[in-house]
This record gives sequence, C-alpha cells and structure tokens, in this order.
Amino acid sequence: MTVNPQQIDVRKHFLNTFGKYEAEISARYIVRFCQKRGQGWEPFTYEDINGFYTSNGPRDSFRFNRLETNGFVTKENGFYRVTDEFVARCFRASLVVKASESDGKVIESNDKHVGSISQVPNDPRAMDPGKWHAVIHTAEDAITGLGVFDTEQQALKAALDGLVKNWTFDQWQAHWQATEPASS
Repeated sequence: MTVNPQQIDVRKHFLNTFGKYEAEISARYIVRFCQKRGQGWEPFTYEDINGFYTSNGPRDSFRFNRLETNGFVTKENGFYRVTDEFVARCFRASLVVKASESDGKVIESNDKHVGSISQVPNDPRAMDPGKWHAVIHTAEDAITGLGVFDTEQQALKAALDGLVKNWTFDQWQAHWQATEPASS
C-alpha cells in the first residue's frame, strides 16, 4: 500500500465510504490505531484494536461493523489486515476539495495542499483552451501533471485517483511510458 496512515485525516468523518455509518466509525478507529502504533498497515490482533478502542472512552468492545464481512478487513492466523481498497477509501474520504481563487479547485490532506485542478481560459493563445488540467504532488512532493480533460469532473477524478496511488515521480513516468501508444 502506498498511502500511509499519517496521510489520512481522521478529523473528517468518512461519510458514505463503507455504506454504513457504524462501519465508517470503525474504519476511523482502525486508522487512528495504525497512526498511533506507528507501524504502517501491519497486521494487528483483535486484542490490539479493542485495547485501543476501549482506552479512548467506549465501554463496549470494538466491532468491525461489516468491514470484515464486506472484505475491507481480512483475518488470517488470528491477525487482521486492512485491504488496499480500505486504505484508498479512507484516504479519498479524508481529502478536502475547495474552490480556489482561480478557475479551479485545490485538494488538501491534513491541511496540506496536495493537488489541484484548473481550467485553461477560453483563449485561443492558450494551449488546450477551455480544457481542465489535474495536478498533484507526488510522494516526494514533486508536482506532477496528470493530463488534459474535457470536464471538471474528469479532472477531479484523475487528481483524486492519482493522489490515492501516492506514486513517486519515477513511478508516474513508468506508468506514462507504459500507457503511451506505440510510435509508428
């Protein structure tokens, strides 16, 4: 998994992320546990997560609330592991998209600018007039353009998907080279 627990802003509720309010609360507890433990997404026992959960106030026991039955958390040999899909959903839910002063939007994670989308003015002197551009900060904070899009929604989806990958610039380069059509 490329997104680490510290990149997920648990101050936000993960609304509509797992289809059930209780599952979203459980997901936030799991992310908070992984953040506090400081071992990334390493597997954990029920005793580990329950101890963390009960130390934060609740009197009852921790429940996965369908995260396990729906495949977002798996169990093997007594250890629980979160899936890549769990991490991607939590990270995406924690991102904040705000209108920017220019024609576009900025994307923030934990109050840090991590990407943006913007529209090139409808000016014939501009390259790709009227089109939308998606830009993100890679894992090493390099700025990476993800391409030109016809609509704001397409650009925003590309930026959010790109941020979830959390690739380095070299990984993006390899991806682009692999997807470029073969030159004739």
